[in-house]
Amino acid sequence: MNQPIVEFWKKVVSSSIIINKPASEVFEYITKREHYPIGMVVKWESLGNGLDLEEVFAKRLVTDPNAILTPHLEQIPFRVSILTEDNVMNARLWKWHVSKQDEKEEFIFGWKGIVGFKWFPIFSGEHTFQVVEESENSCRLVHSERFGGLLGHLWMIYLKLSKFRNHFSEYNSIVRKRLE
Repeated sequence: MNQPIVEFWKKVVSSSIIINKPASEVFEYITKREHYPIGMVVKWESLGNGLDLEEVFAKRLVTDPNAILTPHLEQIPFRVSILTEDNVMNARLWKWHVSKQDEKEEFIFGWKGIVGFKWFPIFSGEHTFQVVEESENSCRLVHSERFGGLLGHLWMIYLKLSKFRNHFSEYNSIVRKRLE
């Protein structure tokens, strides 16, 4: 179940795991910088303009969860370290969604990094964390990334041939171990 899935033609790698904790508790855990490093995600830095990413997350959980992410927030860069502190990627918050459908909570956040130009990316990655309520005291954590740009399919070949894809399931396993 927590084995990484590589969908070559969709240019997506993902892994999911059931965690025996409420969805809101898991989401709150993965959005706090103090809990990192977790697997492949070593750390992230504050947003520009004095905004702290985890403060934005906390405010959104308490107030109107889908109102704060306005287009100007999506333009503020922050830095994410992947695998090592020295491997820093410039990213932008690109996805935030909190909903309750069929009485089940769902939380999503993600960031996007682009190498090249916005309208002509050489390589891009949309890193996403999704937490979906399975029951009152359990949820599914889905950790995924969609690759794009001119080198997107070349990166997918690398993912198929290497063990890099295992970092997605490793992240999920660490979160579950820490919370259960």
